[in-house]
Amino acid sequence: MDNRLHASATVNVPKSPEEYMWIFPEGCFEYCPSRLKDNPYVIGPIPDFDEYTWNLDGQTQSGVGQVDDFLLDGLYGTLDLTLNNGLCDFSTDPLNISFGSGCDVDCELESKIEKVFRVEDGPYLNFGIYGYITNPYNYPISISLNSPNGIYIPSNISIPANGTYSFGSSNPIIFVPDAGFSGGMDVVTIEVSTNEGIICQDELQIDYPSIAGRPATVEVVAFPNPITSYTEVQYSFEGLDESDFKGATIQLYNLSGHLQTQRELKSMEGVERFEFAHLPMGKYVVVFSYQGESIAQKILIKK
Repeated sequence: MDNRLHASATVNVPKSPEEYMWIFPEGCFEYCPSRLKDNPYVIGPIPDFDEYTWNLDGQTQSGVGQVDDFLLDGLYGTLDLTLNNGLCDFSTDPLNISFGSGCDVDCELESKIEKVFRVEDGPYLNFGIYGYITNPYNYPISISLNSPNGIYIPSNISIPANGTYSFGSSNPIIFVPDAGFSGGMDVVTIEVSTNEGIICQDELQIDYPSIAGRPATVEVVAFPNPITSYTEVQYSFEGLDESDFKGATIQLYNLSGHLQTQRELKSMEGVERFEFAHLPMGKYVVVFSYQGESIAQKILIKK
């Protein structure tokens, strides 16, 4: 008989922080700061850490838990990220961030908007646009369309040298408005780039039909947005009698129009939590409907 004492234990050893650094970009990144659109940001890993530190040329932002995105709000320089899991830490190679040399250069694009119309058969509000954009240069370019009032699909367009990109009945550009936009003028920021970087920046004005006349309005706030694992959508219906409030729903769609989830709303204001961990990266639209009519929507971004 073996009278010796035996003991066992389970030790959970965290992964090295290096395992999560694949998400951090390398090399160089340039952008044009603009008041007309959301500034770009560098996303951080999803897991919680004992400490993380963003370092931009000696100016640091530190925290604990899930890594906050680093917003490039008119910033430039050399950026790195350090993660600590309580046992060890690891720092990324630097990312060199700069303003594009063409940010203050006006483009020579020729463009025309021929028709703007509301798309009637979609699960969420969107507009179609017909027209064309001509590349005047002797080399291919890529253009990006950015707006503070919503998203354009496609948002990035490639045009061959001296070519024209036409968008008509078979391939319209689609505009999905965000919460708060009720029609009227949208000022679109156009950035033109080549393999060498941004060569110019311009504006395009597009006038949209009014979307007034709905039976009610909804004030919508979503946080966090962009989203890693979940978001909470805070809402408040206005213009309705609370004693007769019924027939309200909230739906979540991807940009292809596929319904992800739907819920019935019992009160005129509240907070709905949506889990995103199982959903792929991309853009989504949360839609508020009242008695069968869509009355408000909010664009969500899963990173």
